[in-house]
Amino acid sequence: MVLFAGTCTSLFFMSVIQEPRLTKMASELEREYKIKTMGEEALKIEDDAKAKENVGGKSATDWLKEGSFYVHGIVYMVVRIAVNVTMTVQPFYLEESLKFTGDGKNPTPTEIASVPLGSYITSLIFSVYF
Repeated sequence: MVLFAGTCTSLFFMSVIQEPRLTKMASELEREYKIKTMGEEALKIEDDAKAKENVGGKSATDWLKEGSFYVHGIVYMVVRIAVNVTMTVQPFYLEESLKFTGDGKNPTPTEIASVPLGSYITSLIFSVYF
């Protein structure tokens, strides 16, 4: 159901919203606003600075000089480690501490399979909606 709703809203957006025209209109209105507030000369200086900045993009050394690059990298690694450790240690916890054991017919108890699955699904839902 969620997939169907997402597909419908995407199709609605692509067919009804005229994004290129709205983007062009927003750029023109922004330029007019800057001319009225900053003046024509200040706008030319700003445009020249943007043109110099966008000529080559960022190189690898430019990224390595930025502190936010390292902050994002550390946050990403910590989250990956936390998720991986939780998902791998949780079945062992269920087996050893809570004494979930399988029987002869089903060697893997349902709880050991369903608890990590439930945890993964709820974390996915929270990531998507929050």
